[in-house]
Amino acid sequence: MRMEGSSPMEEEEEAARLAGSQGESPAMLHPNGDGDGDGGDDEGDASGGEEEQGGVARAGVRRRGGGGRVRVRGRIPLKKGPWTPDEDKRLREYVEAHGEGNWNRVQRNAGLNRCGKSCRLRWANHLKPDLKKGPFSKEEEEMIIKLHLWLGNKWAKMANSGQHYWCDVSA
Repeated sequence: MRMEGSSPMEEEEEAARLAGSQGESPAMLHPNGDGDGDGGDDEGDASGGEEEQGGVARAGVRRRGGGGRVRVRGRIPLKKGPWTPDEDKRLREYVEAHGEGNWNRVQRNAGLNRCGKSCRLRWANHLKPDLKKGPFSKEEEEMIIKLHLWLGNKWAKMANSGQHYWCDVSA
């Protein structure tokens, strides 16, 4: 907060004095650790590594009781868009070796730059070996018709309750 008649230099000195009395550096006055209070992460400076500024930002948030997300520099963004054959191969090999489950671990240990949810969906909808692709068999078609007569156009309900109802209708 700027007082009338005070210069930016006086404000900095006041901030340093306040910080000194509380045992914090002036950079700790703002949760993002950059000391200027603008909420930005000062993209233009060349010094900022995770060790230098990320630690300062985390310490500031810890002391002040939270207040926002801390940006971590140097983090590679996750890939989006179509999967490559190499990514499919890596995912398939990892799941064959270690099994399904804990998809965040799959993402980290298989060397994929995708989120865990993306790995799970790719496996379940495209790569799973027992995934049936192609037209319905006569039995499956008859089952769908029976379920439609029983549930109507409630396709989501049909898909969810179908697992339990399959045995009763097919008998």
